[in-house]
Amino acid sequence: QAALRAVIARLVRRLYGQHVDPASAEVTSWLQLYQALWMDTTQGGTGGGQVPGMPGERAWRGLLTAMLRSPRILLY
Repeated sequence: QAALRAVIARLVRRLYGQHVDPASAEVTSWLQLYQALWMDTTQGGTGGGQVPGMPGERAWRGLLTAMLRSPRILLY
């Protein structure tokens, strides 16, 4: 979990231009999204409307998509 927090804090810095502590509430929020996506087994698969890849790959893809779709990225 510490490694994930550090990576997410670096992503916040790169995408939004803000230095955040890995233990901050913002990082905790993004980590909760990552964990929810990792635990979600309803979307995994190779059929239509499914997200291919292992749980970790799907979770990173979803987290990055959410971070890139945030309106905060426009302000940086």
